[in-house]
Amino acid sequence: NVTVTFINAQNHGFNFSSDIFGKFTAKIPPGYYKVSANKSGFISKNSEDIIYDFSSKINSYNLEINLEELPSFIRGQILDENGLGIPHPQVAIKNGEEIVKIVGDRAGIFSLPVKSGIVTILGQKKGYIQNGTVRKIEKNSSITNIEIPLSRKRYSITGTVTDSIKAL
Repeated sequence: NVTVTFINAQNHGFNFSSDIFGKFTAKIPPGYYKVSANKSGFISKNSEDIIYDFSSKINSYNLEINLEELPSFIRGQILDENGLGIPHPQVAIKNGEEIVKIVGDRAGIFSLPVKSGIVTILGQKKGYIQNGTVRKIEKNSSITNIEIPLSRKRYSITGTVTDSIKAL
């Protein structure tokens, strides 16, 4: 279940999934493509900047993509006050000195490979008060049950009622 993506010179993407044996078949128009593979907890061993020439209409190609398992990753969810996932929250993750900003999915779920050490996670969404957590990630381990609740912003409106002369 690895997603293999072919992106052509016009920036059109074609996605395919691998089977249980890691095999995939891609039927794409002839041309030049940047190829990438994506699976949670893995990273590509191949250079991301390689452009492949698939311009021959009669040849078939055999492409081998190598992924390397990452030693650690985090997965969590940004929730509202009722415990429901907030769609597409912004998540900032500080791992060592590096800060990565990602967007969660429609259920508020986020996932990211990380290095071992202290990880700070901040969830944000317009209309909510931001919140976060700090976790220690051990080498060759992962945390998959992170929940960050956000509270809706509530506004207070004050004023005075008058009859144009005195307060009522």
